[in-house]
Parts: sequence; C-alpha cells; structure tokens
Amino acid sequence: MKCPACATEVPQGARFCHTCGNLLVSTEERRVVTVLFADLVGFTSMSEAADPEEIKHLIDQCFQRLVADVTAFGGTVDKIIGDAILALFGAPTAHEDDPERALRAAFRMQRSLEAFNAERNLDLRIRIGINTGEVLVGALRAGGDYTAMGDTVNIASRLETLAEAGEVLVGPTTQAATAAIVNYTPRGEIGLRGRDEPVPVFVASGELAPPGRHRSATISPLVGRDLEHALLETAIDTAVARRRAGLCQIVGEAGMGKTRLAREAAHGATERHDAMVLESMALPYDETNPLRCLGDAIATAAGVKAGDSTVQATRRVSSLVADVLRPTNGNGESQIVNYEEIDEITDVVLAVLGRVGSGDPAEIEWRAEATFRSLRRFLGAMTRRQPVVLLLSDVHWAEERLLSVLEQLLAALANQPFVVITTARWNVDEQRWTVPPGRHSTVVLNLDPLSREATAELAAELLGGSAPAYLADQLYERSGGNPFFLEEMCVLLRESGVVGPGARPDHEERSLAEMPDTLRGLVAARLDTLSSPERRLVDAASVLGGGGSTSELLEMTAATNPDTSAESDTATFQRLVDKDIFTSEADVWTFRSDVVRDVAYSMLTKTDRAERHLDVALWLAQNRDDPASDSVGVIADHFASAVELGADAGQPAGARTADESFECGMTEVAIEWLGRAGKWAAARDSHYAAAQFYRRAIEMLGDADPRLIDMSLGRAAARLRLGELHGAHADAELARALATLNGNRLAAAHGLRVLGEVALAGDEHSAADKLLADALDQFRTLGEVREAAESLRLRGLASLRAGEYARADRYINEANGTFGHLGDESGVAWCLQNLAWLSFEQGLIDEAGDRITTAIERFGDLGDTVGLATAEGLLAFLRFHAGDRDEAEELATSVHAIAHERGERFTEAMMDLLLGSLGLWSGRAADAVERARAAEQVFRDAHSDFGEVQAMGLLGRAYAAVGELQRSRAMLAECLQRANDMPGQPLEGFARAVRAGAAVQMGQPEMVKEDLARAGWDRTGVHEPYSAAGADLHGERAAVIGQRDLDVSLGLALAQLGQAEDAIVALEAVPTADLPSTYLHSCLAIAYATAGRTVDALEQSRFAMASGTGTYVDVRNALVARALAHARDADLPAMEAAFEQVMILTDATDSRLSQTVVRLARAIGHECFDAPDTAALRSEAEVGIAQLGARPSGWETAFRLAAGLEAAAPVITGPLPEAIPFPGLMDQ
Repeated sequence: MKCPACATEVPQGARFCHTCGNLLVSTEERRVVTVLFADLVGFTSMSEAADPEEIKHLIDQCFQRLVADVTAFGGTVDKIIGDAILALFGAPTAHEDDPERALRAAFRMQRSLEAFNAERNLDLRIRIGINTGEVLVGALRAGGDYTAMGDTVNIASRLETLAEAGEVLVGPTTQAATAAIVNYTPRGEIGLRGRDEPVPVFVASGELAPPGRHRSATISPLVGRDLEHALLETAIDTAVARRRAGLCQIVGEAGMGKTRLAREAAHGATERHDAMVLESMALPYDETNPLRCLGDAIATAAGVKAGDSTVQATRRVSSLVADVLRPTNGNGESQIVNYEEIDEITDVVLAVLGRVGSGDPAEIEWRAEATFRSLRRFLGAMTRRQPVVLLLSDVHWAEERLLSVLEQLLAALANQPFVVITTARWNVDEQRWTVPPGRHSTVVLNLDPLSREATAELAAELLGGSAPAYLADQLYERSGGNPFFLEEMCVLLRESGVVGPGARPDHEERSLAEMPDTLRGLVAARLDTLSSPERRLVDAASVLGGGGSTSELLEMTAATNPDTSAESDTATFQRLVDKDIFTSEADVWTFRSDVVRDVAYSMLTKTDRAERHLDVALWLAQNRDDPASDSVGVIADHFASAVELGADAGQPAGARTADESFECGMTEVAIEWLGRAGKWAAARDSHYAAAQFYRRAIEMLGDADPRLIDMSLGRAAARLRLGELHGAHADAELARALATLNGNRLAAAHGLRVLGEVALAGDEHSAADKLLADALDQFRTLGEVREAAESLRLRGLASLRAGEYARADRYINEANGTFGHLGDESGVAWCLQNLAWLSFEQGLIDEAGDRITTAIERFGDLGDTVGLATAEGLLAFLRFHAGDRDEAEELATSVHAIAHERGERFTEAMMDLLLGSLGLWSGRAADAVERARAAEQVFRDAHSDFGEVQAMGLLGRAYAAVGELQRSRAMLAECLQRANDMPGQPLEGFARAVRAGAAVQMGQPEMVKEDLARAGWDRTGVHEPYSAAGADLHGERAAVIGQRDLDVSLGLALAQLGQAEDAIVALEAVPTADLPSTYLHSCLAIAYATAGRTVDALEQSRFAMASGTGTYVDVRNALVARALAHARDADLPAMEAAFEQVMILTDATDSRLSQTVVRLARAIGHECFDAPDTAALRSEAEVGIAQLGARPSGWETAFRLAAGLEAAAPVITGPLPEAIPFPGLMDQ
C-alpha cells in the first residue's frame, strides 16, 4: 500500500502516512486543533504597478517558504486563499505540543518573510492569528477536500484580521498552553462577532526558550519507582567502580516519568560520585543538525543561554572545554594547553548547534568525522577527571546519525566511567534502537504504569497531603497509573477547588471529566499512531464505556460492523493490550486509562456517537436484559444518549433506517428504559444515578404527560437524599399537583409525604408535622398500612427534631409496632435507629447503645448499606461522647466515604462535623476548620438551621484553636444569632454552651457568665451562680449530652477568675458515674493547683493521664497543672520534665492557642525559681499572645495562683521581640 501524496510504502490498515502525515482513510472527526491564519500585507499595493504574472511568481515563491515553515513543525496547510494561509496543527495527525508547534511556525514564518524581503528588496509583512479548540474535520459530503469547521477556526480568522502587520495574536487556550515558552503581552478582551462573551487576546512577541528547554516544570515527587531507581543506581555505581561504560535505556509510553526517573538517577550520580551530568533531548522538528542534542548538552553544561550571542556562547563553551582539556602534573598543577584542540572542539559544538556554519547537509556530512573525534576527545578527557552521565531524552525522535555516534562513543569510552541514559517511547510494533554488543554494559528498563497504591501516594502528595480512598481510586482509573496524567488531573482538581471535605461527587466528576489541552493532545497523538482496525476497536470500546466483558465487546463489534470478524478483532484486541491501551484479565477488559477512552470518544462526531449508542443499546437489550444486574442502567444510558446526541446533531436517532415509526418511537423507548433505570438505582440507594436517570426522562417528556408524576416523585426522593431541597420541593409539588389533576390519590399522598420530608430536612418542624399528618390521613384512607406507618415514623422524627421527646417516642414506637405486625424488617430497623437517636438526645447513653447495636444487626442482615451507614454514623457519635475517639473516627470515616460515593450530602456533612470535632480535640484544628466550613456550606445549601448552627459552633471553636480569636468570637456570635432566629430557639442553649466553652479555652472567663447562666439548665434558688454557697447546681435538670461539660466549664471559669474554692466546690459536685471524666479530672487538677492543694492536683493529673480517653487539651491541662504544682513545691527538675512533655504534645498540633497557653504557663513556672532564662521565656510567651491578638488573662491568673505567685502579671517593658514561629503552626 502506497501513500497517494508521497508514494511511500505504508503498512496495510494504516490511518496516516508516517512520512508526510497524509490521511489515508476517509473520516469525520471532532479534534482539538490549533488553527493558524496568516495573511500577507503589501501584495495588494504591489499588484497595482506590477505585471500579474510577476506577482504570481512572487506569491508562489513566498508561499513555498511559508508552507515549508508550517510543515517543518508538523502542521498541515488546509487551504490558501489569495494571499492568506489557513494551517492546522493537530489534524489530521495530533501531536502532544500542537499549540507550541503553531507558535514556533509563526515565528519562523516571520523570519522567512524577512529573509525573502531582503533577497528581493520588498517590504512585505505578515499578520497571524492563532487559536486552539475543538473543530469538526473531514471532507464535505457534497464534495470537497479535507478541512476544519467550527468556532475555533472563526476566532483564529478574526484574530488575524485584528492583528497589526508583523504581529501574532493568539487566543486564551493557546496562550495558556504555551505561556512557559512564549513571551506574551495581554491585548485585553475583544468582542468577536457572533459571541456573547469577549475573548481575551494576547500578543506573542518571541520565544523564551528553544525547543525542548521548557520541559522541566514543577518536579513532582518520585513515587512507586524504588526498584527501577535502584536498578539505575546500581548500573551507574558499577560503571564507576569497574570503569566500564554503561547504557541505560528507559522505555515507556508518554507521561510515565522516564525523564523524571533518569534525572533522579543522574542527580544521585552527582551526589555519590561527583559526576558531570550532560543533558539534552532529541526533537521531533527543527533539528538543525542530527547531532544537535550532543552539542546542546555540552553548551548547557557550559552555561550557554538561549539569548546569548555567538560571541558569548563561544566564550562559555571555550572556557568549559579548556577547563576539561587542561592537563595537570602529578601535583595537580596545570600544564601547557593545546589551544588548537580547544578551538576545534568549541567550533564543533557551535556548529552542531547551528551557531556557526551554513547548516548545509553536505557541510554537516563533511563535519561528521570531525564531530565524533572532538566529542570523543572532550568526553574522554572529562571521564578521566570525573564520571560522566549523558542523559538524552526522547531518542525515538533521533536520526540514525545520532544513534550511530552514541554507539561509537560507547565503544571508544568502554573503559571509562561513562554512562549514557536514554529515554524513548517506542510502540511494541515499531523498530527500536538496538545497540550492537560490546564491552559496555547495557540495561533496558521498561517503565510500567504506577500501581494503585503508588498512584494514591502520589495523588496525596500532589493534592497537598490528602487523597481520600474514593478519590484515589477515581484518579487511578482515569490516569491508568500514568504519572503525567495524574499530575495534570490533580492540578485541575486544585484549581477547581473541589478537593476536600464536602466536595460533591458530581463536582469532582465534572472536574475530572475536564481535560487539560496538554493531556488531550498527548493522548490524541498516541491514538493517531494506531492502525485503522485498532482505532475502530478503540472507538467502539469508547462508546461502551470504561470496560466490560471481552467476549461481549468482540461479539458486539462483529455484529455491528460487517467489515470485521471475531477472529480479526481478537488479534486486534491483543495488539491493543500489548500497547497498553486496554488491560485484560480473564474475560474482563478495561481501558488502561479512562482519559484515553474520553479522548477517543470525544473525537467521534455526535452523529457517529448517536448511531453507535443505538447499536449498543439494541444489542444489549436483545442479549443482556437482566433486571437484577446493572444492565438496566447501561441500556437506558445508551438509548438516552442516542436520542440526545441525535437531537444535538440535528439527526434523530434511527434516521438512517427507512422505518419512520422506528425513528419516532426511539424517544418513547428511551423514556421507558430511563424510568426502569431510575427505580433500579433508587432501590440500590444510588441517589445521584437515580436523579440523573429521572432528569433525562423528564427532559424528554411533555409538560402535561402523566408519566411526569412518577418521574418527578422519583427525582424528588433522590434529590432529597442528595440534600437538594429546593429541587426536591419543586419536583414533589409538581408530582402532587399533576396527581391531583389526574385523580391519582396515592401519588398525591406520596407527594405530600416527600414535601413533609423536605420540610423536615429544612428544619421546618411545624410545617413538616402538618404535611406528614395530611399524608398519614390520606394513606390510612386508601388502606395503605405500610405507607401510613412510614409517615408516622417520619412524624416521630419531626417531633424529635423539635425537642418533643414524649411525642416522638409515641409515634416511632407505634410505627415500629405496625412494621413488626407487617413483618417489615426494614421499617423495624429504621425505627430502632430513630429510637436510638432519641435516647442519645436524652442522654440515655446505654439505652442508645443497645438500640443502635440492634439496628446495625438488622440492617446488616437485610443488606441495607444505607441504613447500616446511617446507624453506624450515630454509633460514631456515641463512641465520640464515650471518649472512644479511635473507633469513632474509624466509623465516621467509613460512613463519610459511603455517603460521598452515594452523593448523600447531608449525611456526609454530619460526618464532617464529627470528624472535625475529632480533629479539633486531637490537635488537628486546621482539619476541623476545613471540615466545619464544608459542612456549613452543605447545611446552608440545604437550608438546615439545625446543621448550620452546629457547624458554625465547631468552626468558632476551631478558629480559636488555630489562634484566630477575632474570627472565633465573630463566628460564635453569628452562631448564637442564628440559633436565636430559629422558631422556639431550640439550639440557643447549644450555641451559648459552645461560646462559653470557647471563651474558657481562650482564657477569657469574664465572657462566660451570661452564656453559662442561660445555656439551658434550671438554677432555681441559686442567686449567685459563682458563689460556693450556690454550688449545688444540678437540681432536677435532665441529663442531656454535653451537660457535664457545661458544669466543668463553669468550674474552670471560676478558677480563671481566681475563685479557687468556688471552682473546687463546683467541680466536685459534677457526677462522674455515667461517662469518662478526663475533662473533669484535668480541670480539677487546675483548680486544686490554684488553691495550693498540690497533692490533690498531682493526683487528679494522674487520673486524667491514666484514663486514656482524654483529648489532647485534657492532657495539656493535666500536665500544666502537674508542672505548676511542682513549681509551687520548688521541684525544678519535675517541673521542667512536665513542661518538656507538654511542649512536645502541643507543638505536635497546629493549635496556636494551645502552644501560646503552654508557653505562658512555662514562663510563669520559671518565675518561681528566678531562673536566668525566665525573661526570654516570658518574651516568647508575649510574642505568642501578641500573635493571638487577645490576652488569655484567665489562664494567666490561674497559672500564677497555681505557682504560688501574685495574681497580677508583671509588666513587660521595652519592645517585644520579633515573632518566633512555633513548631506545627498553620500558616494563616
């Protein structure tokens, strides 16, 4: 088979000629290309005075040069119109760097035109517009050549007309892809005809770096390559130790990190052996000399820069060569220098760089022997001084001449510590560079994709130290373990701001689905190397999805394509596995990387996609319609995609057939399947998928179609679980109205109940109760016992949320009895979960634990993963309040991951609250801030005042811990205001308790009195809350969760106010039988210390330390009390040991507040001994206080009393020292 354009022999089935790039198959594709429009300025005026034939010859000669510049950089001239050129980079063949190629071609065209003007004494100018984006490429069906169409082409044309003569204007996508190698000046935003939004425009004024020099961008961590790195290190060490040259060839597909690994190995050689590293890369274009990269490696080592003049370059290279060749005697003294040899080698280096000489091929050939001789002399001299590592990247682009010289150098320097490391990405069916055997050692290293574990580790590094398991799995599937793919996706995630707690699965999916142009170009270039049968199979697989049954893929491809057979497709499939496009195990195939699938799919036209989706849907419906499997969703997706894409392309699905009824019926078929798929997904609690299936069906239905009732109810339920309350309310209201209009009483009752659930989720307890009561009545009237019981259970939840515990208990227990009578185990399990929550709210911890344990067992027996996760979430809260933080965190993390995967934002936000609280009390305050912010946003979106107040309370405490005291006070004030705005003010006590606790931890007890007095308990008969006489504060109040913490906070506040005896009375009155009391013991230690009872203080400190259930703040307080008690007892070594222990503890956290409080205590403790470092310690503490922006006067009072000092703090005179950064502090 020969290429019709250049007559080169090409393999059978090839899509392109690999010599000239000519497209060998007729096809239409969507491609991301860079379009270059160039227009000559000056020919029009010349034409008025010159002969037309002369003008034509001039244009021909000029365009020959300009077209040669385009093709030299891999571009294709689409058409020449008058004195304008339209060129495409990326079609019909893609390259990983098409925007860069287009810019370099544009600059070359400017230089070529300058030379043409000089030769002919003309004054022609050129203006150029360049834009990157998606186009449709192919030949028009009415007849015509291969061309590109789309908005991208129009914008490039418009940019060209806006450009001044001699100017290059580019669009934003092109600029972003080439900002590292081209100097740009913003032109501003320009409105373009036919576009609503203005387009940012940039003037390209020159190249910042030559080809190949810009590749070393941000260096990502080297992960998952320990064995490969060790192999390269061993090869280098062997070459040095044995003085035997070595060749290390690293082979792998683009993005595998070949050059990164090679550089790491070369860097290690520099550190271990003082090796000289010479580095360069072969280029796919613009090579002035086949040996250019060797000269470039030497010039780079000499410090030659792109902007250096030839004189400067000569001086730098000459200096390096002279230093290498300068002989020395046995004492290391320099001897006579051979300047002729230095000049010869310098001349060779500059010649291969194109700095001197004509660049004529005959001259290059004539210089070849001299070049090799000079390089051998230079490298030989260098290896006698020190080991040399020559690192050449991308040698798959290298010409035979370069490879031959490398072979000769390895032979000539075989007995020297000379190592050549090359990287290449040859395909399995390409001819590779095979070095003849010799005295050198050879290592060939095939670099495989990263493992799933290594991908997760690298993702964590790239995302700033955290990558949840679900996200790491998604990144692995999309990247296929390709480090470059992974890095580009992580950059996109960071820039999109969707990484971290509270990130929506649809937001993450949308961000991951977006693809940087660098990545798209790299993958498209790889796909363009495939043969026609290979590409046909990849396209078919891309429509199917990310993977599936291998036998089904081959059967389906053969059934829908008469030009193939199962046997030939099997061989084609195996070649794609060998090329790492697919992976295959048993009868299961997957794309190695989802990115490859996405690019292949994106290149299909919408018409082609629609027809392929229809073929797949029909085949699956006939061969794999299993209601118990995920086939329902897959078939529905293909039918719906066929209809949607057909509409987008202006060609209805099935339009290729002659059966008009078939065409008209495809939408009905899609709607039917989408409804089935929505129910299937909802039954498996895949709420996000269910919402999407119902959405697509609703968009295909008419406004008054009765089927909207079920579809809207289904989507309302899914949206409710996803926390999309406005949308759920709208859907439920629509369904109820349509059901009423159509006389569907059962559906109307369901609509009422969903509306009640929406109101409940939005903390509208009164409205929820009324709606649910109405739904209950309607279900009872209709005889729907099970639905009535469910409505009653939900009324119980509304009562629970409103604080009406007795009514909640009655409703939920009645519903539980009905479910039991019906044998509805799921209903019973949910009632038990609700009753456990009720017990938890009432402080009945043991009862709550028993109930939730039973609920978990029942959910497990039923296989109800959602119910199980919800119950385990409540159990996590129970474990947290019981002091078992490790189990609480494990449970909460698991539930959080499940909720995130299912898109259940409310549950995920609740777990963020718990994980944030765990982080706060474990010394991870920054994590608490992040999680509280995420939860607050979710609750705000869901209009849940209940959740929002709790999130704001956590955020206020977390702000205090990280040292942002002003933000803490503002947030807690807003939290209280929001609680007071709620009907009935059910959370006022919570908000006041949180604010009081934060004030005590900040050492500001004067702010605590009002909040503690109004935080929700009965103090009948107590006239002075802070007096010892009124210390019996418990009375008949209910034992609710958090009550004891309020009592302890009161005692600690009294100690900070200097009322030691009152504090002791208050704290000793706190009951301790029901829950662990580490917080109480640590605060008692502080109170006893302030009263001078050092023995009691040390005993309480030991109790707090021994419990193992305390927070790091409890341990901190216990250790501080111990240290100050020792200070009061004049035991300096014991005091210093305790302070050393607490300093290690707090400095391991990111709590600026704790670190400052401990430093203040340490300074006060040292005052007792008049130690020489007391002033320095006090100054360090004052720096921390200044950074907090508020003085912890309460802590200062308590610490001074504990140490036996006067309560008034000494005045610090003179300026404060400069800020001293504490270990582990979070940058704010």
